[in-house]
Amino acid sequence: MAARPRFALVVSCLMLALVPAVISPLAAQREVPCVGPLSDAGASPEPTDGAWLDLPEMPRARSELGAAAIDGVILVAGGFDGPSYLDCYDIASGTWAVGADIPLGVHHPGVAALDGVLYVAGGYAESGATDAVWAYDPATDTWAARAPLPTPRGALGLAAVDGRLYAVGGALERLGGPVTGVVEVYDPTTDSWEPIAPLATPREHMAVAAGDGRVYAIGGRANGDEGDQFAAAAEVYDRETNTWTVLPPLPTPRGGFAATFANGQVVTLGGERGTTTFDTVEVFDVASGTWRALPPMPTARHGVAAVSIGDTVHAVAGSTQARTVASTGAHEALTVGPLGG
Repeated sequence: MAARPRFALVVSCLMLALVPAVISPLAAQREVPCVGPLSDAGASPEPTDGAWLDLPEMPRARSELGAAAIDGVILVAGGFDGPSYLDCYDIASGTWAVGADIPLGVHHPGVAALDGVLYVAGGYAESGATDAVWAYDPATDTWAARAPLPTPRGALGLAAVDGRLYAVGGALERLGGPVTGVVEVYDPTTDSWEPIAPLATPREHMAVAAGDGRVYAIGGRANGDEGDQFAAAAEVYDRETNTWTVLPPLPTPRGGFAATFANGQVVTLGGERGTTTFDTVEVFDVASGTWRALPPMPTARHGVAAVSIGDTVHAVAGSTQARTVASTGAHEALTVGPLGG
């Protein structure tokens, strides 16, 4: 599919309140579109492998949310303390802006970007688990409903691979409800979903990421059980064979965390288990099939969002206390080098 050209935003996003200058020299605010013809991401300060960089905090602190990147802008959607919110961070200028509210506020949604469109799928609304799927068009700053998930659920993962969206696992009915291993794939050209092979180990609150044409599902829990069989589980989906393959276990078992793909590696960030909130960062190198640890996040948290732009991973927002809502707007970044680099 041809690359989507950069587009101009028709409706400008509203600016957020000023971020205190002590956070970063980039914190000065200006009116920016959520997504538009922005300069290259390299204009921002560049984190290095082994050193986290503090970036301007997200002014509207939230947790149990999702995020994705489009054209050098990180879009952060939903979550506790602002289930309808959409916030946008311009990498080039280091500024935050506000997009149109999600029509149905949710926490614990699946969030991913595909072909220049941001998708928010499932999650928990006031009435419980929802099947709603929303598509955000940055060119018009508008949301539109898409075909609903066949299986309503929250605490799921959503990942984009080769023109399709993969909705992975989750919990039914309500937060902490019955776990499901169902996996459904969305085709935007037909606006339709179809089931594929379920997870080998059904769970929710796992971290899901896509890279090298595959989908990875790491950690999580099931029906309140945080045992290693769930919290350390790791598997990868092969589209050619429609099968999930078990991978070496996550070294630090946990759930309620995030993952993204950078430099040929699945990067896992934060999480919770029992009363512990993690700052842990562990990466799975796809080529060698091994795990390694990276320096911990400066801010330990669960319910965090992870986004990669190039080889740089951004950890945005989350909750600083396990099993409760203690939302933070913390925004930190780390460049992930190759294994042995």
